[in-house]
Amino acid sequence: MKTLVLTVPDSGASFAGAGNGSIPTLETGPTAFAAYFFGSDFLDVSGRPTEMIAGRNVIVSGDPTLSARHARLDRLNCYRTEWTATELIAAGDGSGYTLIAMARAEAASNFPLISNFVNSSTPYGQVIAHASALARGYSGVPAQSVDVAASDPGRGARWGAYAVTVTNTRVTIYERHAGSEMISALVAFSSRAIGSANGFRMGGHYLADFAGAGDMAHAAFHSAPLTAAQVASEFDALRDYYALIGMAV
Repeated sequence: MKTLVLTVPDSGASFAGAGNGSIPTLETGPTAFAAYFFGSDFLDVSGRPTEMIAGRNVIVSGDPTLSARHARLDRLNCYRTEWTATELIAAGDGSGYTLIAMARAEAASNFPLISNFVNSSTPYGQVIAHASALARGYSGVPAQSVDVAASDPGRGARWGAYAVTVTNTRVTIYERHAGSEMISALVAFSSRAIGSANGFRMGGHYLADFAGAGDMAHAAFHSAPLTAAQVASEFDALRDYYALIGMAV
């Protein structure tokens, strides 16, 4: 099994979930900033998703519905980070960041996987399982979006791995679901701000336009824009891990 490319300096520990074997040991390296596995098997003593990188706690908003290995989330029942996009970028070389999610979105809904949108005049990045696209990534001010695939006929029935990489000159969206190859799309633009003092919501959003619901199993944040090969390696590691515990992703 491949090891998740989620890096924790000076840490070699793995977390054993109840009945789930061992979550892959986190490699040492410079880019991974935060990572979470969702579900009742992966709660810390405070009832929050266990943070795989010490000190990167999440805040519970509303009342997410927990299954053993994933959480049912929506706009008002979700998780929020205590740290901001500016902190995420500053932890790396300042060039950008990457958001990764493993999720199963409701059919015909705009399910916000990861987002720090507050308003259209504040820089933000987000990845959405969109009603009119398989996946959509957004970035910056003024806003710029990019879709990968026009529709998702399997929406609601299958899990997908999603990622968006954000820099001040491009946003790239990636998606792969069970039994498929990874697909991607990017858009380039004039330089724009991407940092902000806003934290990220996982499974939730400030706007009613993104009120869709879905199941989320995993979220990760990197303080650099990962390459396509690095994103594919992340997706492989997640697929291999979840296959061991009986989830086809």
